[in-house]
Amino acid sequence: MHESSFQQPTPEQLVAFVQGEPVAIDEVVHLLLPQLYRWTIRQYPNFPRDEVQSVVNESFAEICRNPTRYNPQQAKLTTYIIKLINWRMAALNQAIKKITKTAEEQENCPQDAYNQSSTTEIETYIIQKHFFSKVMERLDGAEKEGLKLMLQEESDQDAYVAILTRYGSVMNPAGEVKNFKERVKRKVKTIALELGYVSDDLLEK
Repeated sequence: MHESSFQQPTPEQLVAFVQGEPVAIDEVVHLLLPQLYRWTIRQYPNFPRDEVQSVVNESFAEICRNPTRYNPQQAKLTTYIIKLINWRMAALNQAIKKITKTAEEQENCPQDAYNQSSTTEIETYIIQKHFFSKVMERLDGAEKEGLKLMLQEESDQDAYVAILTRYGSVMNPAGEVKNFKERVKRKVKTIALELGYVSDDLLEK
């Protein structure tokens, strides 16, 4: 499906959507979500469907929480959301590659070598399947999203501000992002120690 073939919201719906009217947002989501879900599956056939659905849902949630960021005069809503989807899918692809590469590299690595690893190596190691899933089980929504960005070595402050904005208000972006990242680091380190992964520099980047 090409973008131009998407069934688009009416101009009236878009105006109400940008103004944050709940009824309009609900109408737009019901109209576009199934279409973009099918489009994303076709564009990324090698990704698990549950991951694709999660990315599409997160992209929609982001624009629905901040509808004023979208300008109907500059682009179709589907074009705007597709950019969010593609960005998130690219990030997901990098994370999957990192997990796969790490699993292969660490198979024959002695356990005591982890304590001598660099910060980057430790960050890569902790996203191996078992540990990564156990950590995520103990984090709240914002912390999960933040950890994913940190493991992808995302340095753009705006990416973290977007997360904090989705889960509350942000008055001091620089300070709150710093505190948020430190909180996630401490929580990951605590979980790592509880699970027997002893290291003093987990996520110290």
